[in-house]
Amino acid sequence: MASTQQPQQPTQAQNQPQTQQQAHQHQKQAVQQYEYDPILSVKALVPHLKDSLSNLMKISACGFLHSASIDSASKSSDTTIQRLDKSLEEFYSICDQVELHLRLAQECSSQYSDSQRHTPHPLPVKPDVNAETQTYSQYVSTVKSQVSCAREVHDALLDCSNKLGDNKST
Repeated sequence: MASTQQPQQPTQAQNQPQTQQQAHQHQKQAVQQYEYDPILSVKALVPHLKDSLSNLMKISACGFLHSASIDSASKSSDTTIQRLDKSLEEFYSICDQVELHLRLAQECSSQYSDSQRHTPHPLPVKPDVNAETQTYSQYVSTVKSQVSCAREVHDALLDCSNKLGDNKST
């Protein structure tokens, strides 16, 4: 029986570093996902935003109570209260981060839908019979339509700038 227990102990010791390595890799992947996925970043910021708002409300309530006690002349103004401006700034900072990530998510979504509309089939990287990719003639057609669209936008901007230039000189 002693011989069966001895091999198990080194195996458990070996499993702990492997488990730690797997946990470290999982944590590293989660951090990378937060860096690239704005929705995950917003989800991570929401608890901080909630805590910051709670802290802001507590400090505001303390400030109101302090002001009320001074007004009723029951206390002097010697006591120090937490600074409202710092907690408000922290709250606005987190709100700005959330807004930035939401705008980034909206822009990513917009770019994805535009790319799906203008290039519905991906270009072949490697020849694959089963993959749904564009043929060369489809690709040329797509590029021609994109160049045509870019030319129209260029002409519209040029026309607009000429009209603005004419209005300034008048």
